[in-house]
Amino acid sequence: MSLSDFYVDHEGNSPEFTRNFRKNEMHLAKAQRRLSKKKKGSKNWEKARRNVALVQEKIANSRLDFNRKLATRLTSEYDAVCIETLSLQGMSRTLHLGKSVYDLGYANFVSRLEQKAEENGTHIIKADKWYASSKLCSNCGYKNSALTLKDRKWICPTCGAEHSRDENAGKNLRNVGLDFLGLGKPSKLVEKVSDLVTSVPRPSSVKQEAHWSLADG
Repeated sequence: MSLSDFYVDHEGNSPEFTRNFRKNEMHLAKAQRRLSKKKKGSKNWEKARRNVALVQEKIANSRLDFNRKLATRLTSEYDAVCIETLSLQGMSRTLHLGKSVYDLGYANFVSRLEQKAEENGTHIIKADKWYASSKLCSNCGYKNSALTLKDRKWICPTCGAEHSRDENAGKNLRNVGLDFLGLGKPSKLVEKVSDLVTSVPRPSSVKQEAHWSLADG
């Protein structure tokens, strides 16, 4: 997940994302100010209340349409998608990012993604919320414990690899997903896959030549 780009994958790609709340924030604020000046229960108050509701509905519908289309595209193009598990409520409170997290609508997107995945037979793999996808070097596995949220790029002191924070996280999540499915070569970057993945049922079938890296249970 990316607050600025919605998400960033292992190749640095992001969807074309519009912040619907920010886009309509001034319009909404204006409608709310008009409502606050009307006598509650009057015809003018009721008309102003409907105007506020219409703006809020427009924002919600635009966000929902984006989430549906993106979830449909991803589950149609890919057999498996690995995502991180996030405490969005805690993030909005701790980092004072309430509006930004709300505008993203990421939790709703994940729900839509899981729904479409079930319809299309796509595997959704969730990395545990404690998995430090941004802090691990996707090249050698070094953990940069000093990395902060404002650090968007960093260089691994062990192997010298240059990382874009979000793209590096995407690469690490991809490694977790491949190891979980048994489609990636054994890697020291994800030694204990069972500790990195939340409760996700193992697919009933994959390529016969794949070797599982996750024990049953």
